Amino acid sequence: MSTILVPTKPQLVELMPGVLSNLAKKLAPESLNLVAGKYRVQATAVAHVDAYLTKAEDGEYTPTDVPIKAILAIALKRAGIGPDRIKPFIAEVAALAMKADKAVTKEIDEALDLFKQGIASTLPKQPRKGAIKIEGELKLKDLQKIAAAGAAA
Repeated sequence: MSTILVPTKPQLVELMPGVLSNLAKKLAPESLNLVAGKYRVQATAVAHVDAYLTKAEDGEYTPTDVPIKAILAIALKRAGIGPDRIKPFIAEVAALAMKADKAVTKEIDEALDLFKQGIASTLPKQPRKGAIKIEGELKLKDLQKIAAAGAAA
């Protein structure tokens, strides 16, 4: 094992929106059929986290979610096709793409496969942070019970 990580107060504060969001989902499941509105949730607890965090190596990837409109505009301009010839062509292929029946869907899939196989591999690589996996447990201790136990002692 390596270093023990202890979150700082600002880091814990930063985690709160996610914690509250998950808590709200647990407290108000869809089965309650809540109506739209604001609901107050109050709880006081001490949290003890005992977990192991594993971070994978950073790496690179080739983005495939590319700005199609920008690529199309630049490609058509650089291809030297005049506006008189390109406007009807764009209108025709746009109408086909919007129609999206089985034949057109197949044509779109083939074009996307061609892009992924032939063009995507030539795109510059982008850095990607390694995935983080957390295994462990979170134990909550009710402060009211702790106080009651202390008072009884």
